[in-house]
Amino acid sequence: GRWGWQAAAFGVAVLAPFCLAVAAWPQPALALFIGNPRTVEIAAWPMRLLALAMLTDSFAWILGYALRGAGTTVAASATAFALQWAVQLPLSWWVGVHLGLGLTGVMAVYAARSVVEASTMSLLWRAWTRRRSGVPDLGGPAPRRIVVMGGAGAGKSTLARALGERLGLPVTHLDRLYFDPGWREVGEATFRDRVAIALAGEAWVVEGTYGAACEISLPRADLVVWLDRPAPLRLWRTWRKTRLGRRAPRPDRPDGCEEAFSLRYVLIVLSFGAWTRGVERSVRAIAARARVLPLNSDRQALQLLEALGAAPSLV
Repeated sequence: GRWGWQAAAFGVAVLAPFCLAVAAWPQPALALFIGNPRTVEIAAWPMRLLALAMLTDSFAWILGYALRGAGTTVAASATAFALQWAVQLPLSWWVGVHLGLGLTGVMAVYAARSVVEASTMSLLWRAWTRRRSGVPDLGGPAPRRIVVMGGAGAGKSTLARALGERLGLPVTHLDRLYFDPGWREVGEATFRDRVAIALAGEAWVVEGTYGAACEISLPRADLVVWLDRPAPLRLWRTWRKTRLGRRAPRPDRPDGCEEAFSLRYVLIVLSFGAWTRGVERSVRAIAARARVLPLNSDRQALQLLEALGAAPSLV
């Protein structure tokens, strides 16, 4: 999933010194081809826009050809064709000729189109890698100590319960250990003691993303699963959970705690939950003996359940 980003980033890095130099000093570059000083002066700003747009355009081109090489030829080609012929050319005429902005307007349209194309190719590449990536063959005996992590609304508790039910493992929800009735935090020392007691056995599933618990659970884990879901999806799921199921009993909710969809909760959902390289390094450093699986779709979660012999259900 990374090689497309790496190829596009490498291309931009190679072109960046040239493009930035031309954007900063367009007159010397133009003087190599144009002898009239007045023409050089008129062309300076269009040249600056062209030089800067080449960076985003090269990113779009390289990622587009990465998609073609990966097999997504129709989507990549259709995107590039439509943006150039149905968007860029008509807009260039309208801005440059009809509005009278000339070559500067034409280059501004070109720059805007390159940004849109780069963004679209990025979304296509991300979607392609999400569809193609699956759960690798786990091999060997089924894991007996599983940690399920991720952001709020990612589906941790649902997956943990499915794993526990089908593998015959006790399930621990860390929220129930961290909060007393009324959402009162129990304190780090008490929380650590509760986690240590809950995970004293040799077989368990634990779900939740608490730093203090990670120091106890991750070193002993056989399998660590991080549910990497888009923030908008997690936001919708948390709203649905707190609003539509507020009074419905749930095994992961602490006793005596009623959920509320507040601004603070929204900020937590939006700010944390992505499987970044920093998060990956931290998790792998502690879970040195575990298999670490980032899952970025419900389909992959179902594949994991099937691979472990669990029921393929995430209702």
